[in-house]
Amino acid sequence: MSRRTRILGALAATAALLAGCATLPGTAAVVDGQRITQGEVTEATDMFGRLLGSAPNTAAVLDALVKEKVVTPVAGDFDLVASDGEVVDYLNQYAVASGGEVLDQADLPASGLAAGRYLLLMERMSGEEAVLEISNEMLRAFQDAEIEMNPRFGSYDENGLLTATSFPWIHTENAAQ
Repeated sequence: MSRRTRILGALAATAALLAGCATLPGTAAVVDGQRITQGEVTEATDMFGRLLGSAPNTAAVLDALVKEKVVTPVAGDFDLVASDGEVVDYLNQYAVASGGEVLDQADLPASGLAAGRYLLLMERMSGEEAVLEISNEMLRAFQDAEIEMNPRFGSYDENGLLTATSFPWIHTENAAQ
């Protein structure tokens, strides 16, 4: 096999791997057909950085965006809702507590409101008498959801935990050696 053929084969294999779930370039995840872009993840991450005074973990922000798409309808079934105004107030409470920047609703991207809505709904759910029933319904909905993750951000296990993608061809030296 010629060197050129091997290089072209390697490039084709790499392109197929990098395409992963991304039906369109710039896709971070797709939840039941609803696309979450890498730009939306970046906007929400930047917003949380301003609110908290330090940059949050990007994977944690994407996790909130993915789960918001599943949790919000289930929460609504239990009369747990959060308006945009309530989300803004909730997020600004964290800004004040952490010394971050208080933001107006106009300063919050839609993706930031969505991630904030997930956090607020989860907090509200924890105070409900039917917390176990609600949690079970949310887990069932999450397990039933069609979720495609860009491998760059990880994947979900059967319990709904986002885990990092391992790349077996990348080896790191153990610092103790």
